[in-house]
Amino acid sequence: MSSSETQQVGIVVERRKLNNPWQEFSWRTVALAPAIEHAAPWLVLNRSEGWTRYLAGILPILLHRTETASYRDNLGGAEPRVYVVLRADSSSDEFPYRPYLATVAPDEAQTHLENGEDVVDAVPMTGEIAAWVTSFVERHHVETAVYKRQRKPYDPRKGGPPGESS
Repeated sequence: MSSSETQQVGIVVERRKLNNPWQEFSWRTVALAPAIEHAAPWLVLNRSEGWTRYLAGILPILLHRTETASYRDNLGGAEPRVYVVLRADSSSDEFPYRPYLATVAPDEAQTHLENGEDVVDAVPMTGEIAAWVTSFVERHHVETAVYKRQRKPYDPRKGGPPGESS
């Protein structure tokens, strides 16, 4: 039995024109799409005045056996999410971000959000992905007891804390 599994997903990113003197466009992940093999990155899916949606690329969602508690927390929420990380890409003037990571672990997404340089968006998890993640959690999740270290009682005969002179 494998301890990890992968599923490919297409990342749909929207570029929206802003009325802002410092930033011309906003970029955000708005949906997932089926992974289309051999699709060129940044394929235009649809557009209207002021916005364009692209199939920005294909990313794997990788499930690890040791992360099942995080996946279970996500599935137990009101609306399970897939978190997509867009990373700045200075190699292209037209597309300043590239899809970097897709995950169903909220804590992993939070780590990327805290670095302040990545764009992290949460999109609704499709039923197919939810069923796959649920099956993985059911097969691999093991409850672990929370271990809390017990303090030893203070013994005045042994002296004070280390580093204190008597």
